[in-house]
Amino acid sequence: MQPVRFTAAPGRQRGQSLTEYVVIGTLVAIVLFVGDPSPMEMVLTAIRDAYHKFSFAISLP
Repeated sequence: MQPVRFTAAPGRQRGQSLTEYVVIGTLVAIVLFVGDPSPMEMVLTAIRDAYHKFSFAISLP
């Protein structure tokens, strides 16, 4: 008598990994946007300041 092997259907495995990616993505988004100032706000402020300095330097004669 051969042992019975239980395997998940390929479609179910794909659906499970999608769920895991959604959960991890949601947690990363929460971490990036929570706080005062949030890490994402600090990154965007740094990019904005760098662009202002860059555009000022280009505008000089």
